[in-house]
Amino acid sequence: MTAIFNERSAGAPEIDLLVHVDTRDISFTPGVEGRRRAAIELATRITDEKGAHAGEPSRSVPLNFTETDFQRASQQGLLYETSVPAPHPGYYEAQVAVKDKGSGRVGSARGWVYVPNLKSGRLAMSGLLAYGPSDAPRTEQAPGVAAFRVFEPSSTLDYACRIFNAPHPEAGAAPLEARAVILQDGKEILTLPQPQLQPEAGGSPGTLVTGAVPLSSLAPGSYILFVTSQDQARKHAAGQWTDFDIAAQPR
Repeated sequence: MTAIFNERSAGAPEIDLLVHVDTRDISFTPGVEGRRRAAIELATRITDEKGAHAGEPSRSVPLNFTETDFQRASQQGLLYETSVPAPHPGYYEAQVAVKDKGSGRVGSARGWVYVPNLKSGRLAMSGLLAYGPSDAPRTEQAPGVAAFRVFEPSSTLDYACRIFNAPHPEAGAAPLEARAVILQDGKEILTLPQPQLQPEAGGSPGTLVTGAVPLSSLAPGSYILFVTSQDQARKHAAGQWTDFDIAAQPR
């Protein structure tokens, strides 16, 4: 599971939950016209620092795949996304549980998310997503999706996040700066090209930050992608990170 802070509409912060379910843990049965059928139950919850809960107690999700869809799901897993409103700034614990209705097997995941106070006017960043290009090869061990960040050694990692409360260039403010690096074992091992910054249209409150990381120069192992932004005029800074893995080559 990947849990991140986001805000698509001004004044409406959310926690996005991206869930990956391995299809090998789901009991599929033959259906009509060669389809594969199954059903899962999925529950999500966020809990603030005072113990107040929000989320979706339980939702039944029927699965009815063609053979092509089933093979695709076998390569990258089942992906489920939902958003839960965050009523106030602070730390939240995000939890998700999935039950295979055929076998009764249950899996769960949890993580912590910090929701900043955007009304303060200080620079802030959404959660950081890392994922493979849509046409990238995927395997069960290395699907390269934002909900399960394991990548093939020769693939590319794309990343994206939003910056909030950025200075307005038309007001004569100094331009915003961003930097991206790769860390391993607490040490910076690779400085990446400067991320691209693009103010979003359509009333979105954020500035989109994007970049790409060719992984061919990195050995299999665990890494951290760390992206920072600086508002030089106001001396504000913000940063976000996410972990990812490069799978070992099969022998």
